[in-house]
Amino acid sequence: LREHPDFSPARWTSLTAIFTGGAPNPAIDINWWLGQGVRMVDGFGMTEAGTVLGMPVEAERIARKAGSAGLPAPTIGLRIVDDDGQDVAAGEPGEIWLSGPSITPGYWNRPEETARAFTSDGWLRTGDIARRDDEGFV
Repeated sequence: LREHPDFSPARWTSLTAIFTGGAPNPAIDINWWLGQGVRMVDGFGMTEAGTVLGMPVEAERIARKAGSAGLPAPTIGLRIVDDDGQDVAAGEPGEIWLSGPSITPGYWNRPEETARAFTSDGWLRTGDIARRDDEGFV
């Protein structure tokens, strides 16, 4: 957006925040927007779960954790696990597993798909790999 030839920060004087999803934004871009007084807030979600991770809106926390997908929503259970379904230590990569009231209970009329995607105790195996830091940011 900021590399478009018609882009001019002067035209965005009322813009205070940009909320994004999809691929993570590079920290350099997030910090550039912060320098313009605009909070760029990343998040993470999926069709089966809705938005489950989000960055705080405080500029200092965004700058300190630029590039993170954020913290789990209050009603979301989030685990990062190894190939055996065991929780990994902070900083270690693993698969994101989710639980909570916004998570679909399964796939309509597709019991085999549901069995592959969910653990026996209801955790959704997302297939996404992530790390969580000591403060809980993913």
